[in-house]
Amino acid sequence: MDADLVATLVDRPGPSVLVVDFAQFSGEETVAEKLHRVLDGYALHRIDAVTAAGSDLVTTPLHVLAQRCGAEIRGKGIAPHVIVGYCSASTLSLLIARDLERHGGTHPPVILVEPTWVELSHIAAESAALQESLGVGHLIPDPSSLDAVLSGARSALHSRLRADDISEAEVELTAQMLMQRYEAWFGFLFSTLEAELPVPSGRVRLVLGHDNSTTTPADWPDSLVSIHRLAAEGLPSRTLADAVLEAA
Repeated sequence: MDADLVATLVDRPGPSVLVVDFAQFSGEETVAEKLHRVLDGYALHRIDAVTAAGSDLVTTPLHVLAQRCGAEIRGKGIAPHVIVGYCSASTLSLLIARDLERHGGTHPPVILVEPTWVELSHIAAESAALQESLGVGHLIPDPSSLDAVLSGARSALHSRLRADDISEAEVELTAQMLMQRYEAWFGFLFSTLEAELPVPSGRVRLVLGHDNSTTTPADWPDSLVSIHRLAAEGLPSRTLADAVLEAA
C-alpha cells in the first residue's frame, strides 16, 4: 500500500485530534470537515475508514487495518490526544486506540459520534437504501455475504443505467466506476461485522442523536463510559468541538 492512511488537515505543534470517519454518498459534511471549521489550537488528522486500505479493503480484517493505521500514526510522530470515531467507523476507532496502547502509548480518550455496532440488519438496510436510491427498491436485498450484496448492487445499478437510454459501453464504464465505491463501502461494513469490538481501557464518550437507541456493550466498564445526548436533529460543529475539548 503506497498511499498514506492518515491525512493531515491541520499541521501545527501541540495537541492533536485524530478523526476516523468516511465520506457519505449524500455528500453531507464529514465529522473531520465540521471540526476543521471550528476547532482551534489543535493539529487535526483524518483516516477515511472506507478508503484507508484501498483495493485491499474487501479482504482486510479490521484489526489488521487498525494495526496499519497505528503503525503509520507512530511513524509520523502523531500522538492523538483524542480520537473521534463516526458511525460504522466506531469499531475501527477503538481498535486503533487499543493498538496505540499496545505499542507503548496510552489509550487516548475516544469520542464516538452516532456509533453503530454493525450487524447484518444494518447491511441489509444499507443495501435496500442503495437499491431504492437507484429506483429499483422492489428488489429484495440479500445481506448474507459480501458477494451477494455486491451482486444485488450491480444488478440494480445496471437496471438504473439502462433505463437512462445510454449506450452499453457507457453503462459498463459508469457501473465500473460506481461499483468501486460500493465494493469499498460494503467491504468495510462486512469487515466491521466480523471484527471484535474491543473493551476500552480508556475513557469513551458517546455522542448520540436524540432518537439514537445505541447502547454500550455489557462488558464495558461504567466508570469509563459517558453519554451525551443531542437535544435536536443534526450534529452542530460547535457541539463536536466542545466534546473534543472536554475529552482532552
